[in-house]
Amino acid sequence: MEPIKPVPVFTYRCDSSFQTEPLKAMLQTNERYGFIIVDGHGALFASVQGNTQDILQRYSVDLPKKHGRGGQSALRFARLRLEAHHNYLSKVAELATKAFIDNETNKPSVAGLVVAGSAGFKEQLINGARLDPRLQAVIVGSFDIAYGFTSGLQEAIKMSSGVLKNVALVRQKELLSKFFEEVSQDTNKYAYGVNDTFSALESGAVETLIIWENLETMRHTIMDRVTSESSVVFRKANQSPLDHIDPAKQAQYEVTESVPLIDWMMEHYEEFGTKIELIQDVTSEGSQYCKGFGGFGGLLRYPMNFQGKEEEGDDADHDENNNNSSDSYEDYWGEISNE
Repeated sequence: MEPIKPVPVFTYRCDSSFQTEPLKAMLQTNERYGFIIVDGHGALFASVQGNTQDILQRYSVDLPKKHGRGGQSALRFARLRLEAHHNYLSKVAELATKAFIDNETNKPSVAGLVVAGSAGFKEQLINGARLDPRLQAVIVGSFDIAYGFTSGLQEAIKMSSGVLKNVALVRQKELLSKFFEEVSQDTNKYAYGVNDTFSALESGAVETLIIWENLETMRHTIMDRVTSESSVVFRKANQSPLDHIDPAKQAQYEVTESVPLIDWMMEHYEEFGTKIELIQDVTSEGSQYCKGFGGFGGLLRYPMNFQGKEEEGDDADHDENNNNSSDSYEDYWGEISNE
């Protein structure tokens, strides 16, 4: 097994248990944010994802300082200084485009951009129409800091922690608002619950899979000892995976694999051609989604009529692979909705 991104710390420890804190911290966010640290000594470009920091580029500069010498040449020296500042900020904007714009999609490669540094250079970079408009659109905050380069990056990360958290919640609110809009308009471009969502996933219809990050659902693989056929069922963590089978026949079945559904989806969602979004229940929209829709669903690329699909028998293979366990799925998600 390999972590989803590089582990940012090295620890050697002899203990009676595994140290999983760095891995848990890596799962807190999948959002990647860009940082531009700019002052009179140079610029630093970095990306931050969770607790992982990546220095993309460091650019140093030696700018002419203000002085009272020059006599009749004072105006020329002032023009040269302004020209040097202009060229420097133009270079910073150029490097920012290379660092944070994806050449394949022509879109920002970060969810948000933070600009920090000395007030003069920072404001000129942001308000002087120097940055690429695509980067201007994703600026989430700007901060005055006392240091530059690496020390300034650490200060900027600390100062922007609240802003970045709010950005994630705003994106979550926008995503769920779109989901609720599809539901209210009955467009059939949405799915929720295990049965319908997996039917849509297998059809390649799910554009965005939305999962509650604290979803307590297990994915169990069950094998029939007689026929050697396998089936998949989903249950709460405290439920038996064999509760849908006649107790007299349960000895005939063996649970070959049990894994949290959210972990399984994080490993396999790309196979369904979808992207995944983990949401929290700290907002009203998040709470409504988790309690009313079970915390598992998605937005579809095109409308799907799940009821009609079952009536026509098109989903027969799905039911067969799941050992006729669809009734138990609906009961389970109904229990969550009622809660």
